[in-house]
Amino acid sequence: MSPRVVQLPVSLSFLLLFIKVMKVIVQAILPAAHQTPAVLQTQRRVSDAHVQHVYILSTVDQRRLAKAREIQIQLLANGVEKSSIFISTSRESGHKGCWLGHKQIAQQALRKGQSSVIILEDDVELSDAFLKNFASMNESISASPSWSVFYFGHNPEMMSIPEPAGGLADFEGYKMVRLKSWSTVAYAARKEILHALEISSFESLPDGTVDGVLRQFPALGFFPMLASHPENWSNTVHKQRRIYWRVQEILLFNLAVTCSTRCARINDLYSLQMGRGVVECVDSSQLTALGAP
Repeated sequence: MSPRVVQLPVSLSFLLLFIKVMKVIVQAILPAAHQTPAVLQTQRRVSDAHVQHVYILSTVDQRRLAKAREIQIQLLANGVEKSSIFISTSRESGHKGCWLGHKQIAQQALRKGQSSVIILEDDVELSDAFLKNFASMNESISASPSWSVFYFGHNPEMMSIPEPAGGLADFEGYKMVRLKSWSTVAYAARKEILHALEISSFESLPDGTVDGVLRQFPALGFFPMLASHPENWSNTVHKQRRIYWRVQEILLFNLAVTCSTRCARINDLYSLQMGRGVVECVDSSQLTALGAP
């Protein structure tokens, strides 16, 4: 016997479909409605902590713009879809042009309601660890407290290695460390950094560079660093220079793990680069003064 097929009136069929749809909507809404404001606020904070966009800072110079496009292609090939090339409108060069480009990105990010972004300069060299594990890296840095700037490539001056139970999330064999450093070649910035850049003026920059704005805030990074600057050339000052960033971070890390304070400092970066500097154990309160717990 073939099954009976009951034909419902069109109006009744529509009513049953409407009830089913409303039931799905109500089920989706009720869990959120029953959550306390504290839970909802926590969820918003977690969401805001994640990096929301990657900006690649470049200029109208065709050679540099081509390099920026290569970086964006690398990001897209590794699943990083929320990225864009930001072409600075500044005609200034040197430190003033660099500062203005970062300020303009901060202004745009804040206008778009972005509270956490990554800024890459167009001459950055990204590691495979950065590119191929971007999602898990984002989770690690977002889960770590007490940072305003997160360096991926930098010129390290001071490094503190937290205790294993320090609340920082290591990533794929990379150790998370507290830093006092220089460079704007590759970093993540939270809202307080974006606001500081937005209101900054070139004449009042700490240390005379945009790096000085970042150095006022608590900073973290991975050891070893996940990005680097091209050796022996700076697009900011348009001249050759010696770069020993990876040597510096190894010296700092290897000494810091032996210090009772778990913190080490290069007493003079320029002297070290000339082969005369000293790396020494220091009190980690020097980083605490910058806001790190």
